[in-house]
Amino acid sequence: MVMKTHSPNDTGKGYLTGILRPKYLLVFCSVSLCVITGLNAQEKTIRPDDLACPVTANLFPEQIRRIDFIRFIFRGGIAFPRRISIALIHPQNNDISIEYRWVGTRVTRTGILVANGEGKTNCFFLRYEAISEDDRCKEFILFIPENIRVNEIAFSDLRSEKPQVLCPMPKIEQDITDAYMDCRQNPEDKEKALVFIRLLERITPKYDCRRPFDHKPVPAWWLASSRIYEEGWIEWLYRKTLEKNGDAFRVYAKFLATSSGAIAENMSEEMWGILHDQPLFVLENWTGIEDNKEWVLMCMPWPLQGNTEISKMIEIYRDIAMKEPNYKSACDEIISILIEKSQEEWTSTLRR
Repeated sequence: MVMKTHSPNDTGKGYLTGILRPKYLLVFCSVSLCVITGLNAQEKTIRPDDLACPVTANLFPEQIRRIDFIRFIFRGGIAFPRRISIALIHPQNNDISIEYRWVGTRVTRTGILVANGEGKTNCFFLRYEAISEDDRCKEFILFIPENIRVNEIAFSDLRSEKPQVLCPMPKIEQDITDAYMDCRQNPEDKEKALVFIRLLERITPKYDCRRPFDHKPVPAWWLASSRIYEEGWIEWLYRKTLEKNGDAFRVYAKFLATSSGAIAENMSEEMWGILHDQPLFVLENWTGIEDNKEWVLMCMPWPLQGNTEISKMIEIYRDIAMKEPNYKSACDEIISILIEKSQEEWTSTLRR
């Protein structure tokens, strides 16, 4: 296999070519890792982030290739890579899960990067919630799944290269609160409801919203009071979705796609119910959530009772596809994602 690296005077990127063969990691499997350097390793799943791009490399570690991993060594342990870009090719262009391991001067942390397999550049902010900036990186190790070709890997210690887009919070919060009160006082007014929905849609992207304790960009709505958005905004969107409001459903899907923790779990159960109980409504509004199809995977309550519930859902959409030709394409796409999830559930069960 041929490996090629470019110096800082070249394109500013490091390149690797070849076929790498390590273990394959499932995105939805949580693996308990060993205690390293006296602290528990923490596994996190990270997906590409547009705000992390472009990554023009300004760190050029030594690269050591082994059968099942690539080790990047930062001599002197003086580097602090904040961002990484990766371009990979999967034989079927599928998404790829890659385990990484940060070995610092004080602690070791692990995580999983989920990249597309089409050869496009994926940029990631590396997660360091438990790592202080005086703990420099000695090694960064990537474990690449079998039969994956690596076109590019580059590191940067810059926080971002994109111009900042000002966060709409907290300024917009008062406008949203006023619109919410208008909707509560005028529950049948569709125009007021639409104004509220559009305001909520403006706070689902990340912009450059940052919390005091975390430097990473987060969705704007994360900066609002949790009581407001859990018991007010999100609950209102859910009720309107049950009333078959397509705009509310579209924005509810955006909130789900950008949620985490207990909120994500609760919304997942609610979305699973919508998928099951209102399939025609879902299909009528399927094209409106093109950018948030990932929520279909996210919205599955965990743990499900084996694959029974997934199988039932597949049959619902398979039956509709046979009876409603206009929805066949959307049904096939949903079924494909459900089957993929079912296979992951089965594999995860076997590993337990």
